[in-house]
Amino acid sequence: MSSHRKPKLSLVRNRARALTLCAATFGTAALPGIASAAAGSPAAATAPQAAAVKAAAAVATRQAAHAIAVSDSTSDNTYTVVAGDTLFGIAQRALGNGDDYPTIYKLNKDKAQSDGGSLTDPNLIEIGWQIALPSGTSISGSSSSDSSSSSASSTSSSSSSSSSSSSSDSSSSSSSSSDSSSSGYADDLDGWINQAISILSANGYSVSYNAIYETAMNESSGDPNAENGWDSNAAAGTPSIGLMQVIQPTFDAYALSGYNDIWNPVDNIIAAVIYAQATYGGLDNVVAARCGGSCWYGY
Repeated sequence: MSSHRKPKLSLVRNRARALTLCAATFGTAALPGIASAAAGSPAAATAPQAAAVKAAAAVATRQAAHAIAVSDSTSDNTYTVVAGDTLFGIAQRALGNGDDYPTIYKLNKDKAQSDGGSLTDPNLIEIGWQIALPSGTSISGSSSSDSSSSSASSTSSSSSSSSSSSSSDSSSSSSSSSDSSSSGYADDLDGWINQAISILSANGYSVSYNAIYETAMNESSGDPNAENGWDSNAAAGTPSIGLMQVIQPTFDAYALSGYNDIWNPVDNIIAAVIYAQATYGGLDNVVAARCGGSCWYGY
């Protein structure tokens, strides 16, 4: 009777094709259904269908691997190292305390970098390295790429400013003295240190963030307006002034052209670093001789 006719062969084939297409579209989710159909009907497990099942499984595997890779890459919270950076300075900005740098060191120890190097010494990091930060932390609220490009731009700007200042007379140099608020650096201790490092680097001087930070905190508690009115220098009429507590004659002798305001924290850092370079072989040597800052005395 017409209501019990067997389905035409073409309809069976169409259904088989539909199952194959579903497997290719939905990946492994469709594979159990395909396997059951093959077991119930040996004729259905043709070579083309088997190949389609394998292809669907391969696609699903690749998609899953891609999803894992994307998840891993986007979950990393990283910072790109720029000139003048130290793990202490990165920890200071990311964690709020430079003494917590071992946390960042342990997170990055032996991690392979794009230049083939790896972090094996907390005192040695290279420009361009990607430093992973603890979850939930960041530096200046920006991504590592933003930090890197911002620092590069600021370095270029500082170098240009320094070059133009060198060709100016003393009065115009004084008026072009560094201004953190308009340079792209934050108007705080972290910004002053990073700007000074950039300017010093452009003029051939090398100093770590930690050396400046420890000196500033031990000399003035980070206050650019500090003035010592009680020691022998003050008694001689030349009190120690500013962030790094430099007396005026020393500042005048070691200030860079264009950075001639002893009360300006960036200018004050620059003169102090150059003085330490000439007197002690570097400000890092001063800090090392003072137990990294824990047994501080005047420099």
